Amino acid sequence: MASRMFPNRRPLTVVSMLVVAVLATLIGPTSAPAPVAAAPRPTPFSDVEDGRFYTAAVAWLVDAGITTGTSPTTYSPDDPVTRGQMAAFLERYAQVDGVAGAHGFRDVPAGAYYDGSVSFLSDRGITTGTAPSTYAPNEVVTRAQMATFLWRFSLEPTTATPLPFTDVASGTYYHDAVRWLAAEGITTGVTPTRFDPRGAVSRGQMATFLWRLADEPAVGELGTNRVDLETTIVTEAADLTPASTVDGAGTSVLVYATDDVPDVGDVVVMGVSELTPTGFLGSVTSVSGSRVTTEPARLQDAIAAVDLASSFDVEEGMPLASSSLTPQAGGGGAFENVDASCSTGGSTFEVEVDFDLTAGLDLEASWDPFNGVEAYVGFNAAVDVDVNAVARGAVECSATLSVPGPRLQPITFWLGPLPVVLQPELSLEIEVGGSLEAELTAGVFYTYDVSAGVRYRNGGWSTEYRTNQDSGVRLPTIAATATAGVELRGRLDVKAYGIGGPYVTLGPFIDLTVENTVPWWKVDAGLRASIGAAIDVFFFEDDVQFAEVDLLRFRLADSDNWDPTRTGELPMPPPGGLDFLQALPLESVDSYWNTSCGTDAVGQVHCWGANDDGQIGDGTFVDRSTGTKVVGIGDARAVAVGERHACALRDNGTVMCWGANDRGQLGRGSASSTDSPTPAAVPGLTSVISIDAGEDTTCAVLADYTLRCWGANDFGQLGVGDLADRASPVVVALDTVSDTALGAQFSCATQATGRVWCWGRNDDGRLGVGSTTDRSVPAEVRLSSPGVVGSVGAGLHHACAMKLAGTVECWGRNFEGQLGDGSLNDRLTPGPVSDITSATALTVGRYHSCIEMLGGGARCWGSDVHGQLGDAAAPFSLRPTTVDLSNLAGTDIGSLAAGSVHTCAVLATNRATCWGGNFEAQLGDDTLVSARPFPSSVVKP
Repeated sequence: MASRMFPNRRPLTVVSMLVVAVLATLIGPTSAPAPVAAAPRPTPFSDVEDGRFYTAAVAWLVDAGITTGTSPTTYSPDDPVTRGQMAAFLERYAQVDGVAGAHGFRDVPAGAYYDGSVSFLSDRGITTGTAPSTYAPNEVVTRAQMATFLWRFSLEPTTATPLPFTDVASGTYYHDAVRWLAAEGITTGVTPTRFDPRGAVSRGQMATFLWRLADEPAVGELGTNRVDLETTIVTEAADLTPASTVDGAGTSVLVYATDDVPDVGDVVVMGVSELTPTGFLGSVTSVSGSRVTTEPARLQDAIAAVDLASSFDVEEGMPLASSSLTPQAGGGGAFENVDASCSTGGSTFEVEVDFDLTAGLDLEASWDPFNGVEAYVGFNAAVDVDVNAVARGAVECSATLSVPGPRLQPITFWLGPLPVVLQPELSLEIEVGGSLEAELTAGVFYTYDVSAGVRYRNGGWSTEYRTNQDSGVRLPTIAATATAGVELRGRLDVKAYGIGGPYVTLGPFIDLTVENTVPWWKVDAGLRASIGAAIDVFFFEDDVQFAEVDLLRFRLADSDNWDPTRTGELPMPPPGGLDFLQALPLESVDSYWNTSCGTDAVGQVHCWGANDDGQIGDGTFVDRSTGTKVVGIGDARAVAVGERHACALRDNGTVMCWGANDRGQLGRGSASSTDSPTPAAVPGLTSVISIDAGEDTTCAVLADYTLRCWGANDFGQLGVGDLADRASPVVVALDTVSDTALGAQFSCATQATGRVWCWGRNDDGRLGVGSTTDRSVPAEVRLSSPGVVGSVGAGLHHACAMKLAGTVECWGRNFEGQLGDGSLNDRLTPGPVSDITSATALTVGRYHSCIEMLGGGARCWGSDVHGQLGDAAAPFSLRPTTVDLSNLAGTDIGSLAAGSVHTCAVLATNRATCWGGNFEAQLGDDTLVSARPFPSSVVKP
């Protein structure tokens, strides 16, 4: 491996940067130690086995004095590293004894083993704490924090090598750090394309990172890159003239024979030579020409504070060709081209049937001196039938009135030998629209109880028989949402030869929304823009809108801030001024059915969409049309969304869940089966590194790569060999698990070896094992061609696997084209998805699937009846072959998640966006538009 050398922040007098031999003389014997054999020396730790990826690293750390283990005989390689331990590792790695001076962190006790280490990190600018006065020494170090620590320790070097990891978004605080670590071979990621920035760092991993940072030295070697070279001047005897007076203690006069003379404050380092038989460390106190005076210095004096200031240059862009837009004479005045239309979407009808049958045996016996013996033997039985019908529907209408404006000066240019004429036209549009969405619920119930038996009393026998029945109709309930609005916008069309062309619109809008929530009505206003194309060729006319976005939205008034009983009072803005709508910045997103959640940079979780069972996690059961913060979680590194519940993985390796719990999917034990709209911890579950949620099931992968699952198990989807639900995590007999996917009543997982396993319901071949028999234990899925699988996804009736080579195979039902093979034929075994060769991430929804592409953008296939494929095509249809996301071509996508009839993504800018069905507000854009075939930003409340 090549030695890693880092550029200094300013020109230095550095004759040689091979600090290994020089510094070894300063802390060891007068001659450099001989290299040892390639095999690592055995460590004193019984839990560090030979041949592990960290064995050589731990052996070197022990010999270098960087670690003494968690006990004299244990190193605990699988335990996570805390921020306090990280500080101690780096201080010992840098060969300093701590930096004097207060660090300013109130949560770092004086005298703690990491007290001086934190001072060192603070003084060097390696850390600024988690807050101005907080360092959080007991919190677990994430992989993103670790990368940043090592990068800042190394003076923030740069690299031109492309970043291989798709989950490290541009603009994040750790982006440049991870990019450099990958370029230097210090990290290879958890997979070739994933770094897992929010994952915890184990002690074994930390040893390996430091060992690689030192250029993988053998035991007995010092290792490179362990001293800050910014103000450390390495000098050789040949660089000095004979007039030099060198005192080994450091008080010296050095006369340089070269032009590379150190500055005042620099530290001069010299190795063992005839001039300096024991080495030399001196701090420069004065400089006169080539004459340098020094005084004794310590090694930690070579560690200087890093100036973190940065600057950037703005380059002038190329001037753009332009043409004057001069209004022509004339222009329209009256309204014309009035277009009106209505559409329906999201209509569903569901019938839920609950049937319970119970039976039991009754035994009674008693005796008293007056009545003697009395006994009863009988049985009882009860049947309960509960039927509920739920109908949902939506209708949306709009009318657009156009006022033609002036035609502008044509723009003419030559395209090779052909002239091209662009004719700009201005117009004014007024759009009036509205929508109504309603849900009707009704039901019937019937209960019948019977008991029969014989009773002995007063020497005689008698029979007893009792019945009871109850039935009725649940009155229908209606939950409805209505919206109405008016939008005024200017439109600029650019037509080529008058046959059509692109257009853009920009203008203000006002929306009135009435719904069964609090506040029950609200009025929003803002600025809305769109882009599209108009086509007018002979008898064919069409208008395709590619994108529409609210550039600005604010709340004008709502029912909570208006008292209609006060005569003459008008609706006024809420207290505190206008409520501007802003995009919600997220780092990752997960979706399932009609709810989505994401995590932000500080570890908070935000959810939006359906909330019938409290799966939003804000303490209510009200649907949310904007990204709403989950209460009680501030350290989440991942979130998993199920059909009616959700869970968050915290930085400390524990899991919190919320939402529906009728099948034990929250993992709180058999004593608690009630739904919870707020998060609570899964008892006894620790050291978790990843989580996933399905229909009513949840699974977690632990640090030892074993699998735990809990919740519904009526088809064996827990993988434990029976069909009994579990309210607490149980072990699945599958090791080295690297990825999981939970669908509708079935589960799948991949192993580190690249093999795929599925279990649970299989009546439609969704397990991919060549049959339709359910499996209550994992069964291996055989792909159609060789390859190592990196991830797997599961939907309602189908599943897909992505190979590390970038291809994808799917299996199961295919009536919506969700297998992506160009047909609508079901498959019991995996088959390739057409035209996919460079996939980097996979997500599977209810009836559709999507992948992220190498180089940016995404492709989807399957059902597009609500626009969930994002290709802006209309009318919506089925896509049995892959299509591009029209507005995200070439865009760096950091996270992609498919739900029931919608899809969400987090872009490299940390902007969350969704598209598809919106009848339960699952797009999170604070609108009630029933469907959008193009991305719309998720916004803050």
